[in-house]
Amino acid sequence: METKKTLKIKFYQNLGMLLYAIAAADKQVREEEFNKFKVLVKEHWEENNDEKENTVYQIVNAFERLHKKEALNAEKYFNDFVNYRNEYPDLFTEAVRKRIMKTASLVALSFSKVNKSELIILAKLDMALKK
Repeated sequence: METKKTLKIKFYQNLGMLLYAIAAADKQVREEEFNKFKVLVKEHWEENNDEKENTVYQIVNAFERLHKKEALNAEKYFNDFVNYRNEYPDLFTEAVRKRIMKTASLVALSFSKVNKSELIILAKLDMALKK
């Protein structure tokens, strides 16, 4: 059985992969997007507890790993996140779902306007989170 800490770490890693999928939906992740992403994560996911640095670190680290590999398979990472969400629905409270959507939308907007591929993935995410 997974410990609560392990579940939290996996949650944040999956969130980082989801946010990477949003950024990579247009088949490119610019350095400006990556830098803006780090600021957004710190603003929206830094928590007031002992795991403060760990939360942001896990999200950014997952995103950065994919960014360095230039793994632009947005659909795969999106589907991995949805599978994780379906496996652990109790982790996705209403507040968490809203926070995820807000952050995902801001990531999509981080470099100019939201394009068609980002709009599609945001709509799919909204539907997946409402299940």
